[in-house]
Amino acid sequence: MANNAAKKLAVENAKTIKRLRQLFYGVNLVYVLVRFLWQFSSVTWSSSLGYVATFLVSFFVFQQLVSMGQPHYNERGDLLRSGEDLGMPGLTSYMFDVLYVTWFVHLGTLWSDLFWYLYVLLPGYAVYTLGGYIWPYLSQWLGSGSGNSSAPSDTSTNRQEKKSKKAKQPRAKYVRS
Repeated sequence: MANNAAKKLAVENAKTIKRLRQLFYGVNLVYVLVRFLWQFSSVTWSSSLGYVATFLVSFFVFQQLVSMGQPHYNERGDLLRSGEDLGMPGLTSYMFDVLYVTWFVHLGTLWSDLFWYLYVLLPGYAVYTLGGYIWPYLSQWLGSGSGNSSAPSDTSTNRQEKKSKKAKQPRAKYVRS
């Protein structure tokens, strides 16, 4: 019974990897055919360099996702390892976001080169997300430069004072006679 969950995960990962391959090859094939064959007059060094750089990023992320989620079977066809769950939140979902934004930018630049600026969303979102985790530590390290950093310390000292008062109070013991 426990192996059923691993088999289901392997099937889902195989479907996801198949879909990723189709999208990866499809988007890049469409971009190369349209941009370099049909709209060759609009190709510039900056657009070519932008495509190569973003293609390399998407290829690296794509390969990471495939290697993480690839199920492994033995010679008889029995499942050895189902791979990591590609549907889990966290870094895996951010990797999918990088792929989807990259593909959107590639297809969008077929209409206008201004779509390259959307690629700035990726580091901007990373700074926004990581900032929520890093900011409390950074504000403690920088000191009490803002009035907000003193409020949490007051509440923690109030809690500590209440706990110490409660610990000092004598406890009543009841004895049966």
